[in-house]
Amino acid sequence: MDFRYLQAVTNITIDKDIRLRKTHFKDLEELKLELILVEEEAFELSPSQVKMLKEREDEADKATDKGLAWDRSLITRKHG
Repeated sequence: MDFRYLQAVTNITIDKDIRLRKTHFKDLEELKLELILVEEEAFELSPSQVKMLKEREDEADKATDKGLAWDRSLITRKHG
């Protein structure tokens, strides 16, 4: 058996659910770049966060007090 092509394998465990685009990297620098890109990608809200935001949106839609306008044409300035 020829052992020249056997490479040591290192397993790394990360508790947070991180989805890398690939699982084989030619060197540590390539892995670092992948991790940087993962950090910059869009994040997802948890189901409980989505539920909370929808509840707040519904509450705002049903509000009877004047509040702030989202439409720029409805915003009036006090001075000028």
